Amino acid sequence: MQYKQDFNVGGSVERALNGEVTLRPVAILEEGAKITVSSFFRTLPALIIFQVVFSLIWSIALQMQGVDSTIYQDQAWLSNPAQDMHAVVALQFAVLTCFILCSPLHAGLSLVAVANAVGVKTKPTHIFKGFAHVIPVIVLSVAQLFLLMVFNVFAVFLIMLLSMSFFLVCEKKVNPLLALAYSGKAIIRKFLSILLIHLVFLVGFIITLMATAFGFLVSSVVTLLFLAFYYNVSAIVYRELFGVTLQVIATGEKSKAEAQQAPSRQDESQERYRDASSSNDNTPHEDVKRSNEQTSDVEHSNDTAQSNDADNASNQEPRNEPPQPKTAPRESQVRNNDNNSGSFDA
Repeated sequence: MQYKQDFNVGGSVERALNGEVTLRPVAILEEGAKITVSSFFRTLPALIIFQVVFSLIWSIALQMQGVDSTIYQDQAWLSNPAQDMHAVVALQFAVLTCFILCSPLHAGLSLVAVANAVGVKTKPTHIFKGFAHVIPVIVLSVAQLFLLMVFNVFAVFLIMLLSMSFFLVCEKKVNPLLALAYSGKAIIRKFLSILLIHLVFLVGFIITLMATAFGFLVSSVVTLLFLAFYYNVSAIVYRELFGVTLQVIATGEKSKAEAQQAPSRQDESQERYRDASSSNDNTPHEDVKRSNEQTSDVEHSNDTAQSNDADNASNQEPRNEPPQPKTAPRESQVRNNDNNSGSFDA
């Protein structure tokens, strides 16, 4: 027989909209760097697919406008883009085309990063999961472009506000327009933390641009590393704000118990974030020491109770009840400690 168990990892939509979650930028960036290193080669094929498709669409869009892409590397044009307005229009057309046509792949990479953030293994083909949401994703892309064109003065601010919308559409299956509202409201409530994280993204983007001076190979490696880091950190921010819903499917005689125990095991994937973010947390040595002290106290009280029972039993008739195992309090205490260790304090 098959059993299914749904559980949530991280925050929730209600808590994010009410500002009841805590974001610690340093801890999030550290966890994002660790996940990027540990999952880089597993995510590398998906990143290469995205980069190749993006480059092809970019080149085709510029060729359709009759513009050579090398003009955008000319210092004379960069110093005064107005001297060639046709190149400016072609650049805008290429950006719009790539933004819309690559949005399903962008959504797929977002889902891959979410899986990395909750410790679920991914495959290179998972980047195509974004095509399952192709219509909402394209609608969302057009809506974002419209807002960026209307409020182009606040483009950088809008990019931060709308950064969680793709995750909401694909993972929570939220309406695109509602996803924009949810993302903006949640980001505003944690604006300083999000701003610090995006400042790090800006530094990484500048380093990526500087890497082009060292050749194609170096530039490609740096770009792939930056993309992996960007998506993984964004997914961690999404996990802490809105949470990630996972489902365990188990079969067999013990499937129901295993499905119910899965949430406590899954919570261990967030231990790195909790340990890095809580400066006042106890060390594992102190936790073990406290656990041993509590266990010894329980055993001492049980020994005293058993001694008193033995004295009272000497004046009464003996009973044929089987003795209780002395190690039961220790097993119960260890079990409680295991359950508590998996908890996550957002």
